[in-house]
Amino acid sequence: MKGKIIVLLVGMALLVGILSGCTEQEPEPTANTKPEASFTFVVDGATKTVTFTDASLDADGDTLTYLWDFGDGVVATEANDQSPVHVYAENNTYEVTLTVNDGTEDGTVTKTVSVNPVIVANEAPTANFTYAADNLTVTFTDTSTDDSAIAEWLWTFDSDGTAENTTQSPVYTYAAAGTYNVTLTVTDDDADEPLTDTKTVEITVTAAEATE
Repeated sequence: MKGKIIVLLVGMALLVGILSGCTEQEPEPTANTKPEASFTFVVDGATKTVTFTDASLDADGDTLTYLWDFGDGVVATEANDQSPVHVYAENNTYEVTLTVNDGTEDGTVTKTVSVNPVIVANEAPTANFTYAADNLTVTFTDTSTDDSAIAEWLWTFDSDGTAENTTQSPVYTYAAAGTYNVTLTVTDDDADEPLTDTKTVEITVTAAEATE
């Protein structure tokens, strides 16, 4: 009887050992990979508006939350504001920071954003005019054009090259009938780089017929 008990105990011990060896081991936790923050942006200088587009990556596929610091004292408070649009109050250069979080770690990136007005190159004016002659008196009408405005008109009513009038649409009376070269030079109102254009037209004036 005693021998049977010993055999039974040995068998139970072996069974416990076998069952223990079959127990599944708990997998070791996988180390988290820090998210990589990134973004692109497009600047509309005319309205001081910047459109930001998130380009962040998370190798683990975790859902990210977003914190934007626009560099002008404004911080986006919506965690899901992935690609915001921000309007700046002034033209300037700003350091914009995006921080993303995967629930465990942060990823941060900072970029310099320049918000500047759109610079449009000045275009030269186009000098032009019409005229109507009444015997020796001619009425000139300026029809010049410019991308902004004309600031100055210089008229020469003959071929001597001397500016004789600076009004926009003058009336001039010639001393004698004949053919004359009339030149109009216009200058635009650009303060930094004023541009000019010139047009010359040959006109003929006649004296009034003598009455009997």
